[in-house]
Amino acid sequence: ITAVYSGEEGGESFPSNTVSVVVGLMQVELWDFEDGLQNWTIVDNQTGWQWSETVEISGNNTNYFSIDSDAAGTSVHVADHAISPAIDLSQYSVAYLGFDYGYRDLTYDEFELLYRPSATSEWVTLESITPSLTFTHHEVELPVEALTSETQIAFYYDDNDSWAWYA
Repeated sequence: ITAVYSGEEGGESFPSNTVSVVVGLMQVELWDFEDGLQNWTIVDNQTGWQWSETVEISGNNTNYFSIDSDAAGTSVHVADHAISPAIDLSQYSVAYLGFDYGYRDLTYDEFELLYRPSATSEWVTLESITPSLTFTHHEVELPVEALTSETQIAFYYDDNDSWAWYA
């Protein structure tokens, strides 16, 4: 994430790789992944999301999660969730999720942002993430249904059993 400043000392800050939940002007959660998983859950730690493994996407010198169908090879189905710890959003009427990402797609693979109101609820797709060959900042407003005391967000990648690229 970068900050853009204006005025006499205008410019842009150095990029960082964070996922944050912001309510109004208050930041409720922030994960920068510099020191590991920070209580995020990786479902498939063999071919799925990896911490601090870089992929060929420019614009980020920090630690981050990545998933790499290309590196897994032709006969490996790569599909996995990176799941946040529970977030208490029950006292808010509006919340935004901001994150940096890079995603190189190859026809059949998909990369989605999901949420669920509790650990036992089904995942709901917030949006399909569009490809970007450089790290890009993105923000999305969470729906009212996500404003619970135990909301989780997840990034889901699936190469749909094809030899694809990475996120």
